[in-house]
Amino acid sequence: MTGRHQEGGDEGPHPVFGHPLPEGEGKQMGVDLMNVLIVEDNANDRKLLRYTLEHHGCTVIEARDGQEGIDHAALNQPDIIVSDALMPRMDGFHLLRALKADPRLNSIPFLFYSATYTGEQEEKLALSLGAEAFVVKPTEPEKLWEKISAIMKVWEGRQRIPGHLGILESEEEYLVLERNDILYNKTI
Repeated sequence: MTGRHQEGGDEGPHPVFGHPLPEGEGKQMGVDLMNVLIVEDNANDRKLLRYTLEHHGCTVIEARDGQEGIDHAALNQPDIIVSDALMPRMDGFHLLRALKADPRLNSIPFLFYSATYTGEQEEKLALSLGAEAFVVKPTEPEKLWEKISAIMKVWEGRQRIPGHLGILESEEEYLVLERNDILYNKTI
């Protein structure tokens, strides 16, 4: 399930936004066109996410649960993953752990989008597992797009880190070095 899911062209209003997709919409907010993997078991929520992302020029890949999400991530290498938390076969938390454990997939930004797990504990768990953000459903489509765009801008900035930082084996090692540097500078 990939692509722009267009049936019969762009004539007529967009089903979510009420107007046709303007030319070059995917460049909004400085973010280039993206390949986005949606992992969501609810067909209506998947459809709304797909419309929102396609409205902004993204290519969308869909998965109905975490296991399909891993398979599609490995096959398609998306730019970002937007996932529900509660799903059959494999939930979003297990999906995130599996992605972060795979060296080919662990750098893909991950956003939770959940209506069931909405508490502070769930958000802390998601962030501690490596998610970039935790958004509670329902969220206005434009607010969700702004969050996705902000995540991608930060991610693109990380890709421009100077080469000497790129040799570190993990982010944890980098954080330890940063902490040590801060402590050293405080003692001088």
